[in-house]
Amino acid sequence: MNVESNNKKDRIFISYMLNVVGFFGFLSGLHRIYNGKTGTGLLWLCTFGVFGVGQFIDLFLISNMVEEHDQKLRLKAGLSPLGVPLTQAAVASQVYQPSGDQLMVKLLEAAESRGGTLTVTQG
Repeated sequence: MNVESNNKKDRIFISYMLNVVGFFGFLSGLHRIYNGKTGTGLLWLCTFGVFGVGQFIDLFLISNMVEEHDQKLRLKAGLSPLGVPLTQAAVASQVYQPSGDQLMVKLLEAAESRGGTLTVTQG
């Protein structure tokens, strides 16, 4: 497991714990503030999680909130949604560019190993 997936699992766990604390009637909306939704988080704090209904609905929305917040943080840090720096240039010499003959040979070998047929996705 990589560090990013552990970090995401931790953020989801903390968000659920903050949501559960909100069900006890105080500090509702902390999970929203934690995930960058400050406006609605304050609304949840003032209305006790929109009278508990919003707090309950958020149980189903927390994983999406965490993912959305992570994407915003990546963009702010100059990273793509996959975590690759946006300013990193691709060097043509690093990209594998087979010739047409090499591709044809690979396709024929793949078809031969599959009984002479090959689907588009297999190609």
